[in-house]
Amino acid sequence: MTTLNFKKKDNLSTIPKINPILDDSYTELESFPKFKNSIEIDSKLISKSSVSSKIKTIKKFSIWGYILTILGNGILILTLTLLILKLFVFQQVEVDGSSMLPNFNDRDYLIMNSIDKNFERGQVVALYANDKFAYKATHELNPFDSYMARFDCGNPCNAKFYLKRIIGLPNEEIEVINGDVIIYNKQNPKGLILLEDYISQDTRDLMKKMNYHFDKTPIPAGKFFVMGDNRTNSTDSRIIGSISDYAIFGKQVLRVGNFIHNKGSLNNNSKQPDPSSQSFLNNLSDAFETYKWFDLPKYTFSQNSYEDKNFVTK
Repeated sequence: MTTLNFKKKDNLSTIPKINPILDDSYTELESFPKFKNSIEIDSKLISKSSVSSKIKTIKKFSIWGYILTILGNGILILTLTLLILKLFVFQQVEVDGSSMLPNFNDRDYLIMNSIDKNFERGQVVALYANDKFAYKATHELNPFDSYMARFDCGNPCNAKFYLKRIIGLPNEEIEVINGDVIIYNKQNPKGLILLEDYISQDTRDLMKKMNYHFDKTPIPAGKFFVMGDNRTNSTDSRIIGSISDYAIFGKQVLRVGNFIHNKGSLNNNSKQPDPSSQSFLNNLSDAFETYKWFDLPKYTFSQNSYEDKNFVTK
């Protein structure tokens, strides 16, 4: 910017211009000489329309650049967030076996929440098959090392989990008679029968026919009593005892589904199924029922009908 001084007409001394609009006795003088290498722009060559169009173009590019920057940063942050959630919070396990029939089939895929440790009765959980690794993973390793260590599938395999349902809570007592689960606690010292609508009638009838009895057993503090839904074909707390809270890898959030299982059953039939048959259509329909959110059972209790009976197993 050029600094201007003004000279009074009748006086050659240079004085600063105070207000040239009000005082027309001053003439404009350049305080600094022009340099040889300076560039002078002829204002006549630049029209107002060309300047305004260039400004609009610059603004247009600036707005699009701003929008693209925001979108790029948003996509990057979202990708990193989903990756972190996938690696350390919501992790996938595969159902292996029939201990949770009829609610979970072999080779179903489940999404487990491995961060939330607020376990409730009825929650379906994945348990570490290797108890020593479970303690190491939860007490000695950071989340990243714990995640990577599960890929070391030696003997035993760190990546193997058992899927069970929490039935008894810490500091309670539990008993099973003829398939009926009886819960004893401070509020109900005489015990109440837990009504479980997710147990198949075939399982109930078989346990009653067996005159099944699991003796009254206390559940220590910090531990949970877990059982499979297929009570006659499940290795659970009735055999291995109550489970420590650190041995619970995570609780079910979502069943990704049994599409692969059903698809395989369709393809592996010895006889090619008739596409027009009702069974084929039903199986095909089941194959696409791939997503189901977990709903915690709404339990009800009934009076302990075994309280005054001398129950004796065969």
